[in-house]
Amino acid sequence: MYTPKTPASQPTVAVEEPSIPGQVATPAPTPIAQTASNDSRIVVIVNGQTVVMTGKPNYIFVDVFEFYPFDLSKVQGTELVITLNGVKAEFVAPLLDGSIIEVYWK
Repeated sequence: MYTPKTPASQPTVAVEEPSIPGQVATPAPTPIAQTASNDSRIVVIVNGQTVVMTGKPNYIFVDVFEFYPFDLSKVQGTELVITLNGVKAEFVAPLLDGSIIEVYWK
């Protein structure tokens, strides 16, 4: 089997040598090396406090509760208010770096 030399930053593809004279060699699929991590890091503001979120490739609103201490198990009002960038949000709303979040009981 022949493996062409490529720069380290490019994926490597192995090429099978023909076993029958005159047969055309076809590339054998090989996995492309993944980066060390697909995790991203974003910084959001929750109730005026800077919160750094790490460990996932993408984040949704509900993920903020893994990084910000807010007890959802104790009802402390008649309505849970959650906003994202000043607009009423849903728990599955995507978060981006710099998002401004408010969470409180009303």
